[in-house]
Amino acid sequence: MKEEILQVLAKADDCLENAKYLFKGHFYLGTVNRSYYAIFNYVQALLFTKQIFAKTHQGCHSKFNELFIKTNIFPKEFAEKLNETFELRQSGDYEMNTDIGEEEAKASIENAESFCEMVK
Repeated sequence: MKEEILQVLAKADDCLENAKYLFKGHFYLGTVNRSYYAIFNYVQALLFTKQIFAKTHQGCHSKFNELFIKTNIFPKEFAEKLNETFELRQSGDYEMNTDIGEEEAKASIENAESFCEMVK
């Protein structure tokens, strides 16, 4: 199990670095996408520590809230950061006229960095 946790943490770190790289190039949709997947992978790593393997994004969010937010292991703001970045990613990936700018992209990176700091 430890090996899987380390692998998913490395994947999360890689997504976060990709988000920062895309941000520097003003690719804000990609920044938000990679920031969300960094957060998603950090959450997956947390769930792996509890032997939980969520198969969907919603399942992952739900289990994170149940096991880490409602138990006060993580502050409630982390559920908000997860949901905010997920909604931005959904909008950027699936809606035609989405306008994600520098401010939203920067916030998504900051959200991912917060998860990185809390998980490690």
